[in-house]
Amino acid sequence: MMTDAAADVEGLIQNLEEEAKTNKYMVAEVHPKEIAAMKKVIKNIQKIVMEPAMGQSDLDDIHQEVGISWSTVKTSHTNHSDNIVDMFSIGVVQSSHGCHWHVKGAALFPQESVHV
Repeated sequence: MMTDAAADVEGLIQNLEEEAKTNKYMVAEVHPKEIAAMKKVIKNIQKIVMEPAMGQSDLDDIHQEVGISWSTVKTSHTNHSDNIVDMFSIGVVQSSHGCHWHVKGAALFPQESVHV
């Protein structure tokens, strides 16, 4: 039985040595990297917190930029709509000229008009 007890003791010592190696690795390698990463995150958060909030002048500048952009969009849309209306008007004028010519032609040649 003594050999079983000695084997158990040897197994426990081996487990403690492996655990000590693991802890040494964690302390020497893993935790310093994690701490450095956390410090970097904290530094970035502190930098963000230290930034001043937007003031009224900043908001006024943004509002002015949005207003300029909106007026540009409205002007562009209006110009495009005017072009469409102009093209439509030209088409109506041209078709009305064609109708007048057809009516004048029918008046000049009444005997050639087709009655259905």
